[in-house]
Amino acid sequence: MKKKIVAVFLCMAMTAGLLAGCGGGGTADSGNSSSDSGAADSSSDSAATDSDNGSQAEADTGSEAEADGNYEPITIEFWNSWTGGDGNTLVAMVEKFNQENKWGITVEMDISAQFSEKLATAAPANEAADLILLGTSSQWNWQEYLQDVDDIFDNTDLNKSDFTEGGLSVGMMDDKLYGMPFQYSVYLLYWNKDLFEKAGLDPNTPPKNHDEWAEMAAKITDEANRVYGTGCYPESPVQVASTMTEFGDNMVVEAGDGKFKANFANNPGYDKFFKWEADLIANGDFPREADLASMFKAGQLGLLVDGPWLQGGCDETGVNYGVTLQPYGDAGNFVIADPAEFYITTSASPEEKLAAERFIQWWYMGNDSSTNLEDCGDYTWSNSYGYPSSYLPTINSDAYKNNERLQSVTPPADATVKSTYAPSTFKAANDVQAILNTLQQAVVYGDNFESDYAAAIATAQEEMEKVIVNVHGEDALAQ
Repeated sequence: MKKKIVAVFLCMAMTAGLLAGCGGGGTADSGNSSSDSGAADSSSDSAATDSDNGSQAEADTGSEAEADGNYEPITIEFWNSWTGGDGNTLVAMVEKFNQENKWGITVEMDISAQFSEKLATAAPANEAADLILLGTSSQWNWQEYLQDVDDIFDNTDLNKSDFTEGGLSVGMMDDKLYGMPFQYSVYLLYWNKDLFEKAGLDPNTPPKNHDEWAEMAAKITDEANRVYGTGCYPESPVQVASTMTEFGDNMVVEAGDGKFKANFANNPGYDKFFKWEADLIANGDFPREADLASMFKAGQLGLLVDGPWLQGGCDETGVNYGVTLQPYGDAGNFVIADPAEFYITTSASPEEKLAAERFIQWWYMGNDSSTNLEDCGDYTWSNSYGYPSSYLPTINSDAYKNNERLQSVTPPADATVKSTYAPSTFKAANDVQAILNTLQQAVVYGDNFESDYAAAIATAQEEMEKVIVNVHGEDALAQ
């Protein structure tokens, strides 16, 4: 395969100061985009068309020249969707890699808001980027275009024992490792300390449960000045799911023996959540706005659920805020996470696959074990943006342990971490997302909650059961 060189998004003049900067970003599944980078094809035609693409990376590149430290220059593409402020840090890190890596690798990165659309067009044509960032809730949709990376611990200096079990397990499909951890997106509860104080609330004490949450929101709302107590993105089911799951568990749950159960109907937790949300709307404490992040950063919203990337935007605007894990609900002691991982596509030749794996090594530990941890990507990303890490050397570092904000959003050891919509074994998480979005729209924009919700929840159950059967087969549907 001969790849085209596509538009390159690299800020060559990016300074090292960006490495510690913060900014608003997004997850791979939130509609932010990907990155266009053109990889010059350094492989032969025969190697590129090998039906076992990528399986001979070590054999094909393990030359005597490499053994002597002389590496053949190679360029790889890296696409991702980090269009927010955190994308600036990612650009700077890629440029740093290009300047200092010992393997002669150039990474050409393109960050785009049309990541999903680009990948959908390029992957079937074998023209996707070699390396991509993708949310694990979407990985099953792309499995046929992804290469497993079980060999990464043989081809690089990375050690499997340096990663948390949970961090690696979410990147597994069919008992093979496909994804390596990039960031661990736990949806968090933000609160505006100044609005708390103005409402007579303790600015250092967020709500401990959902009843307190509603009570505090009512005290904060000042509709005359367009200030509202709380909100939840009507157009973004990810944030909705992270809260409603605390009430009633995942929308699809495992029922044993390879079966799955649709969990919408006859779920008291969901009934309670949507009534809680509908009451906030009816009381005027919950605006039907799409851009709640901007409202929060402008000091117009008291409480908001969002990802770690919001911290950078809040820091830039100077809003006085706190951030913590969401309160636990009736469903149990767990948190919802939407991890994003590094994936290598089937468009990568064996040489490009190896180069991508070396970039992933560099992200965690640099060129080799002599690199200072503070200079590595994972360490910088966690400590700058507050993303909990899956890499134990980062987790055990003094900076990580002493990062107050990071510690406040790291799940406790006794908490169960669940995927956003469904167990990681379920292969159609995006279909769950679409069903939830329709349900949420009925609740937020409906005229009569009782009738609208009853019809919408029944439809959600019916549609979810169809998805289970379509994806996993009739025998997989638990009644």
